[in-house]
Amino acid sequence: MVTNDAGMKPRRRFPKPSETELRRRLSPIEYEVTQRAATEPAFQNRFLEQSSGRHLFDIVTGEPLFSSIDKFDSGNRVPSFFEAYRADRVIKKKK
Repeated sequence: MVTNDAGMKPRRRFPKPSETELRRRLSPIEYEVTQRAATEPAFQNRFLEQSSGRHLFDIVTGEPLFSSIDKFDSGNRVPSFFEAYRADRVIKKKK
């Protein structure tokens, strides 16, 4: 096993797939939301009823975004988290 200078395992990389691969793998609305900042219609995605456990993953790269440890009930059926899995990987934007 290769380690870094601190003797720790290197972090796994999560490369973004090619444009062709994204268009093949994602539905049209998933593509628009993830690549063009479109807004998804409320309560109409294939992941809505999933409560599959410990992490919420990026649909594009597979990178973990949020942990169930940081989950709270927002009262609107949408998974809500008060902290990102890795804060340096999340960009906050104000409208």
